[in-house]
Amino acid sequence: MTCDATTTVPAERYRPSPWEPREYLQGGFLLTTEETLNWVTRLTGRAFPYGTYFTASDAINEIVKPYGVYFAMVREDILTDWMVVTQHGICPGGTVGMDPSKIPQFKEGKRERQARELLQKEGLDSLRFATVLSGPYIAGQTLRRGRSR
Repeated sequence: MTCDATTTVPAERYRPSPWEPREYLQGGFLLTTEETLNWVTRLTGRAFPYGTYFTASDAINEIVKPYGVYFAMVREDILTDWMVVTQHGICPGGTVGMDPSKIPQFKEGKRERQARELLQKEGLDSLRFATVLSGPYIAGQTLRRGRSR
């Protein structure tokens, strides 16, 4: 028997200070909450209603981990943007609201081509590759060393 943890979405959005550090770079495929919940429902055969975000995230991570990627919430709007992370790194001096032109950008490579192909087979057709800055809350996820790009 499994128990889905329900998350309450705050009435007001979190607004971090513009100088708050965001030094972790994550690159991969962005998904909305709706895409995430629909995808995990297809993957597991279980319904994941709104509010079960982190249970859904855990279920997705169990499935994608063997492929050398991880799934995480990204950006500042909590419970809005999710990512299948294929690359990560550090951006010293990165902050909230940093000029996007100053954020180092990852490029799609071999890992992303393979991930895109697998995700499209899973019904995720509108994949958007992006590089985002995140805070230190990336759930301790790591990618295997020796990534191919």
